[in-house]
Amino acid sequence: MVGSNQRRLSSRTRWNGRVKRIIGAGVRRDLERKMVFVSGPRQAGKTTLAAEITARVPGAQMFNWDVLAERRVLLAAVAKGRL
Repeated sequence: MVGSNQRRLSSRTRWNGRVKRIIGAGVRRDLERKMVFVSGPRQAGKTTLAAEITARVPGAQMFNWDVLAERRVLLAAVAKGRL
């Protein structure tokens, strides 16, 4: 039982914090030399992690495969041999 002055963290909050600690540094390091794809279950914090990292890493861009316009940009780049 949690006391009234204690904040109980949901499993989602703990998981998101854990994801940032576990893979955040690796993703930032890999972005220095290559493209990084982040995948995983729904509501795991993938977009949040990617947005935070791209805001801090100069030149980093974030594309969301679920957004049709962004998917078209990626597919066009692949077709032209740029990716």
